[in-house]
Amino acid sequence: TVGTLRVTANSATVPAVRTDQSGAGPTALFMGGNVGIGTTAPNQKLSVSGVVESTSGGIKFPDATTQTTSASNGISSCPSGYTMIGTTGKRGTFCISTAERTAATWATAMQTCINLNLTEGSAFLCSYNQWYKACLAGTPTSMTNNWEWTSNITNNTNAMQAGNGSCGALSNASDFTTTSYTYRCCLE
Repeated sequence: TVGTLRVTANSATVPAVRTDQSGAGPTALFMGGNVGIGTTAPNQKLSVSGVVESTSGGIKFPDATTQTTSASNGISSCPSGYTMIGTTGKRGTFCISTAERTAATWATAMQTCINLNLTEGSAFLCSYNQWYKACLAGTPTSMTNNWEWTSNITNNTNAMQAGNGSCGALSNASDFTTTSYTYRCCLE
């Protein structure tokens, strides 16, 4: 390949080595201990402008582990009593309680779900978005027969409820410290 290799040893700021492709601009730049590929201003030990490909071996991290495949950011299974919403192993996939949990105040519902962290993983009161996705999927039971708590707070004073009559039904409870509704826990 035809190209240019420039070495600047007497620079007033930092020594640099630059390789160019004819008419294509810099291909690689070694400057002040940093390496730039496709960039003229590398600000890290390695700065790349474009796609980085590893054809074998993987990526090694500071904790000495090597990742040889892309990360899957979603769950791959749900414990008994939960329904998976989404695609196995994909980001955004979650588990939701298949059946409603016994009616409780909003704070009790939140704490009950959080307490499941000890036995079931990352558990929390479902957000409205999660509840709505599950309702549209139609797999959890009894989602539109009454109000259910979600984790969302509106106007800093009201807890959001969903599901009384349809997946799109919403309401806000201003007295969420004494009012009880059913709810569902979600796992991610």
